[in-house]
Amino acid sequence: DVHDDDVGGGCHPSDFDKDGCAFDYARDCAKDECAVGAIVNFTNILSSYYHHHENDSVDKEEDDIWVEMKATSLKFITHIVGDVHQPLHVSRSTDTGGNDITVKLTSSNNEEEEDLETLYSYPTTDRNGNLYGHGHSHHHSHNLHSVWDTTIIQHAISKFYQGSFESFQQSIEKDVASKTLQTFSSSECMDGQNKDCVSTWAQESWNYALHSAYAHVDGTEISTGDSLSDDYLEGRLEVVKKCLGMGGIRLAQVLELALGTAEGKEEELSLKKMSALRGALS
Repeated sequence: DVHDDDVGGGCHPSDFDKDGCAFDYARDCAKDECAVGAIVNFTNILSSYYHHHENDSVDKEEDDIWVEMKATSLKFITHIVGDVHQPLHVSRSTDTGGNDITVKLTSSNNEEEEDLETLYSYPTTDRNGNLYGHGHSHHHSHNLHSVWDTTIIQHAISKFYQGSFESFQQSIEKDVASKTLQTFSSSECMDGQNKDCVSTWAQESWNYALHSAYAHVDGTEISTGDSLSDDYLEGRLEVVKKCLGMGGIRLAQVLELALGTAEGKEEELSLKKMSALRGALS
């Protein structure tokens, strides 16, 4: 059972330097039961598979088991590395990563409600698959988590990328190719088998959650019932794009290191790795 990484539930945008307002593996990932722990464990399994197959005496039954483990590990690594780079997957347990914060969207262009309804996807269930009650079915209401899962991206694609997801994806790839994202990242460590390394990714996302996701444009904290304008959606777009880009870069490097194909941890991401990046952005 893999759950999101819950960081200090009592932390708020003004509490960045407060004790406990940081990702702590021992506290937040007891028994490795969190997204960071899952990345480390599944990367170790994937790496072990390839080292195991250096032994030519592996029988077919044993090989079938390892093949299944490899496939499962690849699926989880791809999914969970992406999750860790969505800031509200590494956030407060007290509001279930923003799922319990209901917000409304307003447009500076004064679109009618029907236009907003057509433009954005509106969640009908919580992250456990439970139907929202009547209070969550208000026309053009979201929870904060869904805003970061989809709405910021949908808004950007509609307004800045002519409705084309491919154009949005290509803009991130250009940032990666120009090293914009590498210089932005606070972490140079991309080894998925290293607990401390993966923890820095979680801390990076938690910082974004605290200062970008949970905060209005003016820095005040977002509460249930608040309205989010285009200024919020567009002001957070750069963070979302950087998180998506770094997730792709790190996933590509995690797989190369685990599969023994990287020349070293300092190797730059080349355009040849773009297929892995595109997979992470899809």
